[in-house]
Amino acid sequence: MMNDNDPLIEVNNLRVHFKVRDGVVKAVDGLTFVINRGQTVGIIGESGCGKSIAAKTVMHMVPKPGKIIDGEIIYHRKVSQNGHGEQTERVRIDKLDPDGEEIRRIRGGHIAMIFQEPMSSLTPVYTAGFHIMEAVSLHRFLPAETIGQTMTKNIQQKRGVSEEEARQIAIDMLRRVGIPKPQSRVDSYPHQLSGGQRQRVMIAIALSTHPDLLIADEPTTALDVSIEAQILDLMRELQETVDMSIMFITHNMGVVAEMADEIIVMYMGKVVEKARTVDLFDKPKHPYTIALLASIPQISEKSDKDLATIQGMVPDPFNLPSGCVFHPRCPAFMKGICDKVEPRFGEEEPGHWVRCLLYDVSWPDTPEAQPLKAARPRTGSVAAETSVMAAPTLPTATVQAPVMAAPDDLEKIEGIGPRISAVLQEVGITTFAQLANTDASQLRQILQKAGPRFQMTDPSSWPQQAELAAAGKWTEFETLQSQLSGGKRRE
Repeated sequence: MMNDNDPLIEVNNLRVHFKVRDGVVKAVDGLTFVINRGQTVGIIGESGCGKSIAAKTVMHMVPKPGKIIDGEIIYHRKVSQNGHGEQTERVRIDKLDPDGEEIRRIRGGHIAMIFQEPMSSLTPVYTAGFHIMEAVSLHRFLPAETIGQTMTKNIQQKRGVSEEEARQIAIDMLRRVGIPKPQSRVDSYPHQLSGGQRQRVMIAIALSTHPDLLIADEPTTALDVSIEAQILDLMRELQETVDMSIMFITHNMGVVAEMADEIIVMYMGKVVEKARTVDLFDKPKHPYTIALLASIPQISEKSDKDLATIQGMVPDPFNLPSGCVFHPRCPAFMKGICDKVEPRFGEEEPGHWVRCLLYDVSWPDTPEAQPLKAARPRTGSVAAETSVMAAPTLPTATVQAPVMAAPDDLEKIEGIGPRISAVLQEVGITTFAQLANTDASQLRQILQKAGPRFQMTDPSSWPQQAELAAAGKWTEFETLQSQLSGGKRRE
């Protein structure tokens, strides 16, 4: 049962930056939220907006070269006081040694995570059962014996789990997540399992320790609908029995509507809207949130209209737009205002926060901003806007046409693969000879136009990708494709 006055995790003004050769990427930029005990908080947004980095940062697992630049992460841990009840202590996770003993006790035991890439998260030389048994042996404790039978409130000692008990727990968890024949599958290696089964093993590992907080990073993406429902029911069951909180990251608006008590919408590392689930779906305020909801297919009624999309592309993280970072794609864009003033995060209604200059609470109290605020045009409801701006023109450059040895077919060129081949074939380029004779500028335009639809790589690198392809540098092209967010790698 959720308690609004019993916080479990507090994140205040969190900033995580990645300093790389091309500049600094602000993966998480000023993130603030609270997760109470028993609460489910959903985080949504396009791939690459910082959801997974925020989740890993809560566990103090920021991948290199990322660093926590500012902010704090507070874990409110309950500690037993020798039979005199429990006391809550504040643990600054961001101040702990990321490889130290204390954070290792917290990870897996108190805060567990379902990673979105099970094949790279499971060790190939260990069985599915070993992964679960290891987590249970390290972090799960059972009552040993009751002492002081005459006391009003019994005091119970705790003991670790034996190897046989850990194996039985592993088999039971595999059964509960829907893996058939768990008695035999417990001894299967990751390569002997399907993608969906590996995903369920990851879920079983995280849930087996009964954590205080479960971070679920797109946990049901690779699962069938029936198994997805079973997993969500299991999460809700544990939430009720062990008072578990959930941080749920997903692209599935239906799942987040069903699971979450509160939703956070992220764009380019920033929270642009935060509200209770019912309020967000009923009265979304930020144009980005409205566009996300409008893109959900409607099956209740027939329509000749095309499915709504958010046109344009995510901006280059090394060269973010001035003012509001969403303004190049925003249907409510106010020229001379949105591109000059950076909105702040404000509470428009009780419990409903938004970062948009259409609302007074988002205007900064600066001498430069106030005259623009007074001069801004007054428009109707943001939700009434249905169109979005065209994608901005990508930079162009002069490059040479590709020159290389001719393979038998396009897919044999290193770095192209079936998706890029499909892009080229769609415009009539089916052989290497046709590719080599294609004008460089034409090839660049083809890739830039088709890139967003085929999700070939991170949008910020489409210009660079087009240049590499036009120059015939397919090996570098392949390297660039490997530098993707979790969602892009799955695509």
